[in-house]
Amino acid sequence: MEDTLLQRLIGHFSKLVEKYTISNENAVCCDIKKIYKNELRKKGLMFVSGNVHFKGFTFKCVYIINGGPMGGRSELECRFAFDEAPEKLEYSFYDILNVIDQQDFKSYSFPYILSEKEMSAAFKYLCDGFDRYYEKICTLSLDKVKRRQLLSNLLNDINEYYGQNIFESKSKGTENVSLAFKISWFCNVVYSRFCSDAYLNYLEGDYKRAIKKYSRIKHLTLYEKRLLAFMKDNIGSACRAIDDELNSMKKARTVRKSRGEPLAIIIGTLLLLPAFGALYIALYFLFLHFAYFDALYVACPSPIIAVLPCLLSSFSLSYVFRRSIYKTFFRKKAQNLLSFDSIINGKWVNRFFLVLTDIIVVVSTLLIMFTVNCNLTFRENGFADKSDILSISGPLISYDEVEAVYHVNARINDFGNRVEGQSYVIVLKDGTGYDLYNYTSVDITRKEILPILERKNIEIKNIDVLPEKISVQS
Repeated sequence: MEDTLLQRLIGHFSKLVEKYTISNENAVCCDIKKIYKNELRKKGLMFVSGNVHFKGFTFKCVYIINGGPMGGRSELECRFAFDEAPEKLEYSFYDILNVIDQQDFKSYSFPYILSEKEMSAAFKYLCDGFDRYYEKICTLSLDKVKRRQLLSNLLNDINEYYGQNIFESKSKGTENVSLAFKISWFCNVVYSRFCSDAYLNYLEGDYKRAIKKYSRIKHLTLYEKRLLAFMKDNIGSACRAIDDELNSMKKARTVRKSRGEPLAIIIGTLLLLPAFGALYIALYFLFLHFAYFDALYVACPSPIIAVLPCLLSSFSLSYVFRRSIYKTFFRKKAQNLLSFDSIINGKWVNRFFLVLTDIIVVVSTLLIMFTVNCNLTFRENGFADKSDILSISGPLISYDEVEAVYHVNARINDFGNRVEGQSYVIVLKDGTGYDLYNYTSVDITRKEILPILERKNIEIKNIDVLPEKISVQS
């Protein structure tokens, strides 16, 4: 569905543009252009532009697939380009309104369109708005004075955003590329504001919150300044700027607030935990068996070390299965959740989380292998100290080098404080000590390790605290 929904919306959008061109007697012709992130390979579709050509200008209905990190998704808006213009800039409907009607503060952008029905309603609204101003836009295309004012307004907005005149020609080449990037970045920033909470508050008639949020924004455009002044003047008689049926941003917020995605991830994580738990615990015991099948006993961390790898792996893979979870656990909301997911998450999301899961599984496997290898291995001829996690074999210490095993009631920490807790410490004749508390529990030490040491005629002594001369290995 994730591919077909966008394909259906793009196909439906193209038909609407063609149908409108045929129905409008003033339209000359139309064309559909697809803009890609990588134009050479035709990969990463960014937006589709339905260009309806009129005498003197082009009315561009733009369906934005991916507005980038700041912009909206599945957004419908319109732009204007004038013929024989020295500048190659496009103007939004809001830019045009600055010149032809400063009393119109209706919305002319529709982000998060989730169905063909919403697409048709938004497209009709934009075309009705264009038809209403057609004569004025025709006049504007012929009026050089107003056109200069239109251009001046846009350039002032761009320069104010950057805090300098970026159009002062310095040199060609790289400067032209930089200029184009700056203009594109500015446009993306401005378009993104029409997908913001501030603008949504305005659309819903909550002028108080909208004013507060807009007042925090630096470098407002001319239209935004006028909108802010309009809200301040009419705060006592605030009203909705658009009907709820056309407020696609509000519908998207409702879907987002339902918290379907995080709940699906939690459910998926819980369902996958047993499978990954079985995998990692099996790996733990397989490593332990094949690496130390001839050992008398191996004192190493318990299988609880697999908890974090289980959680990370389950969480990562659950994102891949989120759509299936929507259908199974959220049947009433499934259609909206699936549609919203399709426009927000592209194909790359599943691929990313599949690769991430593979990486987590490989890293977790290595971590478990190295952690199992971080141990004290007791054999017939001695025990190996492999407490270093990167140690492969570790030095083999003969039982003849052991002075005694001390059963202590407490230990002194680095701050000189007494810490209560029983433990068994293997002390060598050179004063080196191995606190078995660092490797296994006291009960397991008594059950598994002490019998081995007793068979080797190693004395077990009871003392309160280890003497300071004994250096315990950390």
